Amino acid sequence: MGDSSLGVAPWRFVQESEEQRATASLRGYLVSGAFTGAFFEDLIDTASPDEITAKDIVAVTALGVDVPVRVSHWILSEDGRYEISALLRGVPAEATIWEDVDLSPDGNAWRLWDLISAHKGVASTITSKLLAAKRPHLLPIWDQYVVEGVRPQKRAYWAGWHQALSGRDGECLRARCEELRALAGVPDRVSILRILDIAIWMRVNGHTGLSTADSLLFADAPAFWKDAVGSDDSSGMDSARA
Repeated sequence: MGDSSLGVAPWRFVQESEEQRATASLRGYLVSGAFTGAFFEDLIDTASPDEITAKDIVAVTALGVDVPVRVSHWILSEDGRYEISALLRGVPAEATIWEDVDLSPDGNAWRLWDLISAHKGVASTITSKLLAAKRPHLLPIWDQYVVEGVRPQKRAYWAGWHQALSGRDGECLRARCEELRALAGVPDRVSILRILDIAIWMRVNGHTGLSTADSLLFADAPAFWKDAVGSDDSSGMDSARA
């Protein structure tokens, strides 16, 4: 797989040598019921693609974060709803990160990021999870363990995922994720970005929640991402965007 702005290619987490671990991760996270994150896709408000609703605020709690009450009130207020919806309408609901989409600082997605993350108590992780609820095929979740795994260059997280999933190599990576989804029995509604997010998160941090048999797959498995050279700047929101 070709290089991208991610210091560690996402392909490495789903390649043939990782197949058993990746499949066990997806099955354990999304099918077994052991992780509340499995409810995320069920809880998001798909009927309101251009609004962040109370359902979406509840949905992100499944991913281990809570939107501060004052911020939730703003999101659901007339002013907040208007500002958010105006920007969401400028980001196609079915847009994918491997298409030629506008993820520049002047684009609606980035402006939406700035609008939400400007609020006290809402940093990169919460912002990214709210946006992933609304644009699951376009905007990746920012999580400290995923960042540790893929080692993005500074200010190049969205760009890195775009590069990794675009072109011929990206097509192969997407097809590989589809294969793993089928092997793990994961519902089709789970996006490619989420498949990779879960596989990486579980490989770096979360596999201890798996069954004993599946956890054994991770015993003495090499942490190949720790040898990568590059920035995994996790200091704040700038790193989470294009």
